[in-house]
Amino acid sequence: MTCSVVQNAKSCSVSQIQTQQNGQRVLAIELKATKDGAAAGVLMLPFGLNLQDGVTIKIDQNPSLTSLSFSTCLPLGCVVPLTLTAANLATFKMGTTLTVNASAAESSEKLSFPVSLKGFAPVLDRLNQLQKP
Repeated sequence: MTCSVVQNAKSCSVSQIQTQQNGQRVLAIELKATKDGAAAGVLMLPFGLNLQDGVTIKIDQNPSLTSLSFSTCLPLGCVVPLTLTAANLATFKMGTTLTVNASAAESSEKLSFPVSLKGFAPVLDRLNQLQKP
């Protein structure tokens, strides 16, 4: 979790970055709480994915929550905007693993990027507390 003050307003976010042993980033996720109890943020995924297929996310063995589209690719990877409803966040809090599914560009091989949700519930609660004026 990180917080900063921008124009006298506190802005906090929670993030997770996964890297390979050589230090190359594989996945990054960042979320900020919104006023309606939801969250918004981004997923940063590696190059070499089929951008037209987008990605799906799911919690544990539950059905996919939603299908998401890539917005652009930057030097650090490809960006997927992420908006989670309050109901989605409740599912995140109860889950153990978020899985981001995508397809490889060249082979159409299905790729899965697991993200641990261990500690997510207390961090999200703290994020909401810090966001209050």
